[in-house]
Amino acid sequence: ATVELLRSGTSTVWSSYTNSGYANIGATTSFDSVTFGYSLSGVFFGVIDSQGRAMTIGHNGEGQLGNGTIINQTTPVNYQLPSGVKAERMFTNFLSHGRYLFVKGSDGNLYAAGRNVDGELGIGRYSTYEATPQRVSLPAGFKTRSVAVTTGNAYFVGQDSLGNHRIYATGLCRQGALGNGSTCTNTSTPVMVSMPTPTSDLTRPVLDSDWTQSTNITTDRPSVFVRTIGGRVYGWGLNDHGQMGTGNTTDRTTPVQIGTFGNTGQPMAKQLAFDGGTLYIVTDTGRLFVVGRASEGYLTSGM
Repeated sequence: ATVELLRSGTSTVWSSYTNSGYANIGATTSFDSVTFGYSLSGVFFGVIDSQGRAMTIGHNGEGQLGNGTIINQTTPVNYQLPSGVKAERMFTNFLSHGRYLFVKGSDGNLYAAGRNVDGELGIGRYSTYEATPQRVSLPAGFKTRSVAVTTGNAYFVGQDSLGNHRIYATGLCRQGALGNGSTCTNTSTPVMVSMPTPTSDLTRPVLDSDWTQSTNITTDRPSVFVRTIGGRVYGWGLNDHGQMGTGNTTDRTTPVQIGTFGNTGQPMAKQLAFDGGTLYIVTDTGRLFVVGRASEGYLTSGM
């Protein structure tokens, strides 16, 4: 900054004072706070700034940037949350066509933008796309902890008003992807996945404090896998490569326990990864187990 003192009679500069400095504006952005998405036509990403604004940039052909348009953006735009609501977390998918972007708001609600042909946004209606974020129609009192997204489906992990840990699914019913025993009826309103009755930590999805999307729930194509607090692993949906570990290729319309992880005297699952055909499970003993597609060297061990 420069300040000039002028002569009163001639308005010429009599003296100048200059000072320079710098300061960080806003909070430091870590890699964990950047959410990357991918669709067939391009990539996009979003961040949450220090003021709680969700800012997005990149491909926007399905309206997933949430700025009210379907125009691709080369500079950051604002994901349009309701007035006064700040963004807390963002969710999409880079592996399996992230045509959607979900943002958890400070008001406790979840907001969605993007493709909605199959009801995958869970907003209670079907539409080509939603370029302006809409509130997801989850049950009253449900607190979303995380969201997993795949092509045609979204899965919401959290707690209901009684404190029970639940998973809700929306979108396509194909190959049992909804996990509720459906006889194949698509839904635009989230339905509860038929996880085992949460009578202990062994059968409850993980808490927010223990949550990272890559280690506790993973999904690609119409297959979904979740790790519970007690180290058990459950899966449902497409089973074309035997990825459910059931000894066959029968699709599962409700969650089935995979292996014996977390059972009495057995190792606990600590991390999951799924590439669309092969499921990888790391245990608390440091061993890696795999099940599913065996071609191209994917399968290196057995359950």
